[in-house]
Amino acid sequence: MRARQRHRPVLAGISIGRADVKSQATLGMAVYRNGMAGFVITVQHAMLGGVMIQPGYEVDGIDDGIPSQTPGFGDPIATYLDEDSSIQLYKLNPGVESKPGCIIDYGMIDDYVRGEEYEFLSKNTPVVMYGRTSGRVEGVIAETPFISGPLKIKPRANYSEPLTNPGDSGSPWILEEPGQPVKLVALHNHRYGSSYGIPVHPAFHTLSLSLKET
Repeated sequence: MRARQRHRPVLAGISIGRADVKSQATLGMAVYRNGMAGFVITVQHAMLGGVMIQPGYEVDGIDDGIPSQTPGFGDPIATYLDEDSSIQLYKLNPGVESKPGCIIDYGMIDDYVRGEEYEFLSKNTPVVMYGRTSGRVEGVIAETPFISGPLKIKPRANYSEPLTNPGDSGSPWILEEPGQPVKLVALHNHRYGSSYGIPVHPAFHTLSLSLKET
């Protein structure tokens, strides 16, 4: 899959990992911070405070188990935490460019879901995820979220296979409703056998992030 290749400039939906252990995850989104490019976000547990590399180590056997390490990211510089979840912000190393708001195999999204919108998301609203393992995944909101709590997501059709797979953690979940703006709503976080999304709006507000240059 293209998501597991080296990508410069970096963009959402590609393979990432920790530099010090065999690991795999997905880059959630390249963002601006205070109007400046050169930053990326993912879920904290995917990196556990380590140095991020791209692509991550391939340990799932799909890519013959051959580690591929291409340093390009620096240490984490800030972390947003709440009682349910966390999002970690990384600063790219000098010379590494990014495409804020762009998702591999999808393209640009319009914006992100802010707090006042998030609270009123409806059940069965279509959402789409782009993961380094599963690629494009289609789901719907299973429960109406509460302010900044996790977003539970279920398949659009009944089937026995998992909705997501190891390595998808950090993937962008986007709203994809016909005739409506396409917006980043959450980053993937597999919990307790179900698929959840960590809302992005608290981190965007707390860390002064944006998807468009200001």
